[in-house]
Amino acid sequence: MKKKVAIFIPYFGNSFPEYFKLWMQSANYNNFIDFYIITNIYTQKARIGNITFINCSWESFKSFVQSKFDFKISLEDPYKLCDLKPMYGYLFKKIIGDNYLYWGHSDLDLIFGNLKLFCEEGIKKGFSKIGIYGHFSLYKNNSEMNFLFKKNTIGFDGLNYKDVLKSNIPFYFDEIQGVGIRCYQNKINIITSEDYIADLDQKYSFFRRVGKKEALIFKWTNGKLYGITSKGQKEEFAYVHFQKRKLHNKYVKNKRKSFYILPNRISIVNNYDFNKFTLFYYINNRIHYYNKMHNINKSIDYLSRRKKVTTDNYCQIHQLYNLKSWTSK
Repeated sequence: MKKKVAIFIPYFGNSFPEYFKLWMQSANYNNFIDFYIITNIYTQKARIGNITFINCSWESFKSFVQSKFDFKISLEDPYKLCDLKPMYGYLFKKIIGDNYLYWGHSDLDLIFGNLKLFCEEGIKKGFSKIGIYGHFSLYKNNSEMNFLFKKNTIGFDGLNYKDVLKSNIPFYFDEIQGVGIRCYQNKINIITSEDYIADLDQKYSFFRRVGKKEALIFKWTNGKLYGITSKGQKEEFAYVHFQKRKLHNKYVKNKRKSFYILPNRISIVNNYDFNKFTLFYYINNRIHYYNKMHNINKSIDYLSRRKKVTTDNYCQIHQLYNLKSWTSK
């Protein structure tokens, strides 16, 4: 019997995030998914529940990717991995085979709640793609989606996968300007599931979802994730994405039934005074170094590399994502 989802996470560096054990705990609760972490970091166990570690040096991984293409690729920095994400169905086909209905990619700067909130409807209805962001997306395991990255785009001057792989510059091929355009032009059925995502805005030192005004803290309990406002209102999410924010984790080292996620740390706290935590957002947290200028500079950098991309059609691409789902006609 096929398992539903395989998620691949190549991760290379000196250490995992400080809260990685909690990431694993949150992943273990989603046992309909198999997570494969390809990494140079030593782990005592090759498998922990539904998480499999594949030990691999950065140089070996680069050689593996190069062996899949008949032209010279440039892969000098692990951050370039964002451009490989839509290619995982092709790169890891030996693992995926016919064993999974969907494959996908994720990052480690997340904590999961109940991921069925995010993907159950899409799986049941047979959507070809579930999610639109590079930090977490699923693709149906079929030839159309496994080789979607190879399709050329029309009109938008979208990125060609060969140009992307030949350059060491990250083109964010896993998002709008890469796989997003291809999905739109090939009328791929997509469900965004954005209502269940807590994607935190980089411009603020406190927790605020992109496009939302309410500040939040988060509580994880027995596999479920809740956003809590300063008024005590709760909303369940499938996952929270920290956008590379560094969170300290001094106290929650082992598995726990419940913990809180604050703007600068993971904590165990009972009986919150939410009025005090309104002040906490502004006074007691560390300033997050990713700010609005980072996003502006990133956009300018991309547009300068792609001189033919005009302001009008770049905005048009973004507008495509305002829909909650795309359905082929």
